Amino acid sequence: MVKKKLFNRFNHTYYLNVVCVCVCVCVQMMGKCPTVSIDKTDGCHVFLSKDSLSCEIISAKSSEMNISIPPPPGKQDFVRERCATI
Repeated sequence: MVKKKLFNRFNHTYYLNVVCVCVCVCVQMMGKCPTVSIDKTDGCHVFLSKDSLSCEIISAKSSEMNISIPPPPGKQDFVRERCATI
């Protein structure tokens, strides 16, 4: 079963696994999260908090992923980052 248009908001977590086999998912970290795993997901947007900037993001068989980080002091909008696969 493919889930469509899902939004999740998390406080402090030890490990986060984004819903597998999903289309158009939005995840927002409110606190600290050391690891995010994205599997078989098309269209994922992750908003990290200041506490989650050192978070490790692992992906497999996924496409269209955006990671947004908090703005630097003096700006108001989230900053989108492009990710390199290594």
